[in-house]
Amino acid sequence: MRSFKHNPQLILSYSESPFFADRECDATGDYARDLPLRFAITKEGVNCVPDIYNRGGFKYLTIYLPESEVPAEGDLYKDNQDKGRSKFPAIGQDGKQQVVLESKHRENKTSASLEISSLWVNCTAFPSQQNGRAYTGYFHSSSSLLNRIWYSGAWTLQMSTIIPTEGGALIDFNKNFDHNQAPPGGWFANFTVAHGNVVTTDGAKRDRMVWPGDMAIAIPGIAVSTYDMIAVRNALNIIYDLQYFDGSLPYAGPPMGARGEFSDTYHLHSLLGTYYYILYTGDIDWLKTRWRAYTRALAVSISKVDDKNLLHVSSTYDWNRWGMTGHNVEASAILYQVLDNSIDLAHWLGKKASTNGEGWESTRSRLKSGLRTLYCPADGLFADNIGRRSCNGSEKVLPQDGNGWVLLANVFDGSDDADLRANVSTSLRNRWNKFGAPAPEFPNVMSPFSSSFELMGHAKANKADAAIELMELMWGYMLDGPGMTNSTTIEGYRTDGR
Repeated sequence: MRSFKHNPQLILSYSESPFFADRECDATGDYARDLPLRFAITKEGVNCVPDIYNRGGFKYLTIYLPESEVPAEGDLYKDNQDKGRSKFPAIGQDGKQQVVLESKHRENKTSASLEISSLWVNCTAFPSQQNGRAYTGYFHSSSSLLNRIWYSGAWTLQMSTIIPTEGGALIDFNKNFDHNQAPPGGWFANFTVAHGNVVTTDGAKRDRMVWPGDMAIAIPGIAVSTYDMIAVRNALNIIYDLQYFDGSLPYAGPPMGARGEFSDTYHLHSLLGTYYYILYTGDIDWLKTRWRAYTRALAVSISKVDDKNLLHVSSTYDWNRWGMTGHNVEASAILYQVLDNSIDLAHWLGKKASTNGEGWESTRSRLKSGLRTLYCPADGLFADNIGRRSCNGSEKVLPQDGNGWVLLANVFDGSDDADLRANVSTSLRNRWNKFGAPAPEFPNVMSPFSSSFELMGHAKANKADAAIELMELMWGYMLDGPGMTNSTTIEGYRTDGR
């Protein structure tokens, strides 16, 4: 309790992990810690944090009194422009609540005091269904840990399904267009990231926007848990709506796409997402409206399969992995899977499965021969590319994502290749430590994203024991490890478990 000359003020600091429950927030964007919010209490009774400051996915809230008063006039960054991180954003009262405080404060001519009687959160995630437990599918096994992991995954998908007007604004990126004066570490959830009333996004807190890389994992999960396929279609629609003039698809949805951001792999992930949406909905009428856009996008990737019989990547953008370039194993294996899916889609529509006279099956055969040249027999794994990160290159890298995708895409499906598939699965398994599966392409990192492809790759290689063991090891650690959150929303952690 302290006295205030002006309206009483609190500072709110949000965190997902207990390790970061402190007077500074954990991170949302590019900074190590985000700015807390200075919250002015302007009346007795219910005081609501506006919806533009929605802090999705937080589990811990630190509330404390400011050391000095700053008059709050409704402008989040009014007193923080050009002042770095020395002050806190001041916020007003308009809008729907996120954190709601019921308070009493007593004023006289010189001071005011504050008492909090209750606090609660209004959750705006998963807007399609008011009952968050209304799953359309369920999972039960003899393993209580696997059961918890399944429902944690369903919860992660629900938390990442949002109202499109509550998307994340990339403040630094948006300065190119709106010239905002937000200080480092500021954040908003007020950007419209898709059309409609619901959309599936990358995450509840970080990257509240459409990132296609998640679709191969998220869409099958949504299909068997919540079946919120309208959210999926809205995500796909915004990507196709922003298709570039040459047929390329944007790296991500709004606010990305305004400056031609492109990723060879995420471009392909959009096509993967299209297939999974049709597979689980049978929405052929929608596919007909997007087929020309789909085939134009597919032609972009096919045109990059050169005389090396591998996709020659032209963009460094991917997930956080380093060194994406050249004749890359991950991109080539994903394209192999996309071509297989595309043949099915064309069959369902009664269309030709070819581009510029070459059948898609022929392109797959070329990719298969090219991918074989990246195999390193001494390691039992595939190298990242044919250049400096090759089997004998100066910076040899045996990536988790590419090897997972070689298995997942079932590139080598013949009986003669059984030993190769087993070698890749075993070699990936031998790299695990007690915290999970590392991603050498992003040193010192455990990536749930990349590890998902490894996990599915083990299953595709008929190594179900490895898939289950990895799930219990790594996803179990995400639930119960030190500083973890009993959920699977985490972006990543270090190889030492931190």
